[in-house]
Amino acid sequence: MLGVAVDALMCPHCRGALSRDGQRLTCGSRHSFDIAKQGYVTLLRAPLQGAPGDDAAMLAARHEFLSHGHYRPIQDAIAAAVRRHAGSQAGQVVADAGAGSGDYLAAVLDQFPASVGIGVDVSKFAARRLARRHPRMCGVLADVWRQIPLRDGRADAVLSVFAPRNVAETARILGTGGHWIVVTPRPQHLCELTAVPGVVTVEAGKTQRLDSSLGDRFTVAERLAVTYELDMPKASAELLLAMGPTAYHLDSAQRSAILAGLTPRSSDSLAITVAVDLSVFTKT
Repeated sequence: MLGVAVDALMCPHCRGALSRDGQRLTCGSRHSFDIAKQGYVTLLRAPLQGAPGDDAAMLAARHEFLSHGHYRPIQDAIAAAVRRHAGSQAGQVVADAGAGSGDYLAAVLDQFPASVGIGVDVSKFAARRLARRHPRMCGVLADVWRQIPLRDGRADAVLSVFAPRNVAETARILGTGGHWIVVTPRPQHLCELTAVPGVVTVEAGKTQRLDSSLGDRFTVAERLAVTYELDMPKASAELLLAMGPTAYHLDSAQRSAILAGLTPRSSDSLAITVAVDLSVFTKT
């Protein structure tokens, strides 16, 4: 629902405030951005090349996978971190940079009835989903590597969950004392799958590289590991492979063959390890 957060958005060209004029957003410099029939808005300084980001099938697989609750402990940990660090202000405006299907942002909004969410993603299919994922969430198509089209200091909290991390832009859009909640995979995350040739592995040192990129913009407020083992149905494991970067390299038949070759825990399930770091950074 775009109307809930228009006053927090900015023109990607002149960085001015935006206001709604019928089915478009405009700024004081007369830049204009049409609102798509699906309810999202594109805020880009320059056109994207090709079809970047996740496609419709990957996003559908991700939403279905998450709807089964396999990552619910991660979603709960994110919402709890927002509550601990935002207190009574608890994310009045929560931005999700690289929001994908919007399920992590929706889990936060469900905990904070007075908050609004802005989901930003480079995929037009994601933007469509974000526009209708939650009544207090809006969808914005933008390239977070280049720019996050929110006005300076308008976000109380920013989420980056298995997503690109733009330190400078995140610092700019966060208000004083605002918090950045980042989820990165640990080396053992999904190790039963990533050990199979053809499946994209977890790059080592993600959390350490994140820390080294912060400069003097953020301090580490909290870090916790979320680890557990799932007794995952094979159908969900196939969704897991279909929703991430492995889907770019292996087709459905190849993914099914990989799962068929794994030693099952039972006739229809696999033991899968989930292991992530949840880091909370405070804007200095």
